[in-house]
Amino acid sequence: MAFRDAMALVASSVHVVTTVADGNDAGITATAVCSVSDAPPSLLVCLNRRSYAHSLISSSRVLAVNTLSFDQLALAAEFAGQGSRAMPARFAHAAWRRGSTGVPLLVGCLTSFDCRVSHSMVMGTHEMFVCTVVDIVRSSDRWGLGYAGRRYFSVDLDPAAGMPLPPRAGQTQV
Repeated sequence: MAFRDAMALVASSVHVVTTVADGNDAGITATAVCSVSDAPPSLLVCLNRRSYAHSLISSSRVLAVNTLSFDQLALAAEFAGQGSRAMPARFAHAAWRRGSTGVPLLVGCLTSFDCRVSHSMVMGTHEMFVCTVVDIVRSSDRWGLGYAGRRYFSVDLDPAAGMPLPPRAGQTQV
C-alpha cells in the first residue's frame, strides 16, 4: 500500500486508451503513458491485464492514446468504470472518428496518437505496450486534465501563463 500511496502523489496527464478488435470497441482511462522516442515516434502505455481493453489490445495490437482536456472529466470517470454503463454505451457520450488503424479517436481531445503495438512485456499486474505512432491528430489548445492525489485537476497549456524556468548554474535571470 505504501507504493500505491506514494505513486498517487505523482502527477500525470489523463488519457482514454481505445482499441478495436473484431468490431468491438473498448477503452480505459490511463495515466501510465509516456513518450519513448521521437525517431521513430513511440509511446509506452501500461495497462492492467484484468481490463477488457487490455485483452482487445493484446489481440488486435492497435490502440489510440486520446489525451483529455479538462472539460472531458466525465469521460475520464466513465472509462475508469465509475459509471454503470457497458462498454459500447461509454462511447455514446462523445464524438469519435476512426484512425488509420481502425481505432476510435476522440474528437475534440487535446491530441490523439494512433498506434501499432511493436513490443510488449508483462510486469506483475500490468502489461507494458511499446507503440509506434502512425498518426497524430491535434484537436485542441484547451486546458489539459491531470491526476494526482487521487483527484483530477486542470493543466493550463498556455505557455505565457507558466512560471519562468529557474536559471541553470552559471546563468543569470533577466
